[in-house]
Amino acid sequence: MKHWPAVMVIVVDAVAWLCIHMGISYACSRYSQAYFRRDGWLYRERLWERKGRLYEKLGIRRWKRFAPDAGGLFRDGFRKRRLHGQDTAYLQSFLAETKRAELAHWLCIPPALLFFLWNKADVGVVMVMYAFAFNLPFIFIQRYNRIRLQRLLGRTRQDL
Repeated sequence: MKHWPAVMVIVVDAVAWLCIHMGISYACSRYSQAYFRRDGWLYRERLWERKGRLYEKLGIRRWKRFAPDAGGLFRDGFRKRRLHGQDTAYLQSFLAETKRAELAHWLCIPPALLFFLWNKADVGVVMVMYAFAFNLPFIFIQRYNRIRLQRLLGRTRQDL
């Protein structure tokens, strides 16, 4: 494909990214929410996140509202744009869904390496940069929301 017209390669790249994002999102949506209620190493809060202050320094409160929420895209989807309640069961579901979304976005990054198979090396590098640039903001949003939800759940448990 390296000798194909640029327009054709752009179309193939766009369709490939669409298939990667949708396929991984669909696969992650099929996992039981119980799987995401566990606290695996990937989802644990890190010291460098400084209880969410790192994300606040990155201006997350200003820009996260512009990020699309595809949580309701598949059957039994869960919208995460805003809280729709504060009862413990709902907050725990929301917390689990932040893990599902984070995993989906992490899994969308490695397939960028496939683009080296049919693109020139410099375009392959751009595709890897795209994978990080597109997915990291969503990962940050999920991690930031999870830190805040855990704080809220801590308060909710104390209130019970």
